[in-house]
Amino acid sequence: MKGVKEIFLFGTLLLFIILFFVYIETGYAAQDIANMSTSVSVNSVFSMGVSPPSLDFSSVDPGTTTAIKDIDVWCSTNGNVAWTLQVSDTAELTSGAYTVPNENFHWWGWSNGSGTWYAGTGALSTTPFTFYECGLDEYITAAPVEVHLSFNIEVPATQAAGAYTSTLIITMIEQ
Repeated sequence: MKGVKEIFLFGTLLLFIILFFVYIETGYAAQDIANMSTSVSVNSVFSMGVSPPSLDFSSVDPGTTTAIKDIDVWCSTNGNVAWTLQVSDTAELTSGAYTVPNENFHWWGWSNGSGTWYAGTGALSTTPFTFYECGLDEYITAAPVEVHLSFNIEVPATQAAGAYTSTLIITMIEQ
């Protein structure tokens, strides 16, 4: 009986050794690992659009106020910093030697954004006036922030005839 026991133990050990090598051969495939550096550069977005591109108040009589003219401004950025909007003009409305004073050129507006609106005096100036400061959630804009501005001009009763012009400036500034 001793021989049968030894044969059984020897056979069992041999079977385990065979199964072990079969398991190693079939259970573990060779592998190699490569680590690769991965990168992406996201382009900067900082843009503003204005529509319409100009304001034409048409012809008006002295002593009247023009019809209201509106513009829409769209602002987009992904700079993750504060930004503001300013309004100004390059000079008072002029025609030759004659001017319509800036205190007669009025503006007002509103925004769909979460930022702060500063109404100011309502009269244009050659000094830029910050009228909108973005909110914290507008440091990166998924959708453009929309700002609506309205303008009119009170033409003095003693205003000389002429075609009066100036340049309106809307500026978006990253802080």
